[in-house]
Amino acid sequence: MKIAVHGAGSDHLWLISGGGTAREISVGLAAGTSPAIAASPEGFTTAFVNAADGTLWWVRNDGSVGQVGDGVAVAPGTSPAIAVADGARVEMAVRGANGDLWVSDDDHGLDAGVPMLTGTSPAIAAAGGGFEEEVQAPSRDLVTDPAIGPAVNTSVLMAAGTSPAAPTTFPLQSLVPDVLSVDQSVAEDWITDAGLTIGAIAPDNGCKAFAGTVLTQGIDPWMFVTPGTPVNLTVSTGKDAHDNPCIIK
Repeated sequence: MKIAVHGAGSDHLWLISGGGTAREISVGLAAGTSPAIAASPEGFTTAFVNAADGTLWWVRNDGSVGQVGDGVAVAPGTSPAIAVADGARVEMAVRGANGDLWVSDDDHGLDAGVPMLTGTSPAIAAAGGGFEEEVQAPSRDLVTDPAIGPAVNTSVLMAAGTSPAAPTTFPLQSLVPDVLSVDQSVAEDWITDAGLTIGAIAPDNGCKAFAGTVLTQGIDPWMFVTPGTPVNLTVSTGKDAHDNPCIIK
């Protein structure tokens, strides 16, 4: 266990171990910002905004301190988020100086092209073998930037000026939910909430259930699988083979 804080007085970064041992990192944190920390089998990695240049810095799991990648300028008053995937790969997320979501590994930063509300900070989680970020958009909607594909506006309205939170470390195994006999939209929510992805959707014209009902799933319920594994579904069309509406009794 390790905790990272923005210390008072010197504004230096402090790292506190579970046993209470504190280490002062003699680098100043930007005013109004907080550090982020993530665990891996190799140790802990901490991200913070350097007061001297306003860019993203980190303390690596070997204790070394330095600027992240090629230098990512962070919007004033906002804080980084950090996550670890596959036990070792580290990625950080910030609100860049241009107002967009930026993500960075140890090599370079990338503008994700997702606008963020002024004064807010992103969240990041390891999921499906990659990373997913959550932000508050200028419209105040919660926007998700998934590991694969374009950003998605959830249409969930956030309180102005607040920031989302996400689990920085995703479970090593995902439990497959039981989605049989539920509506397809509900089933897909349950599957993605479990850290899995939607696989192939096969239509069924057997008139076994109402339209949109899940009839079969490609992985048995309550099995543990790798996060990001696709789950195939068979879904009732509500029509027979001749495209006539089913009569369900």
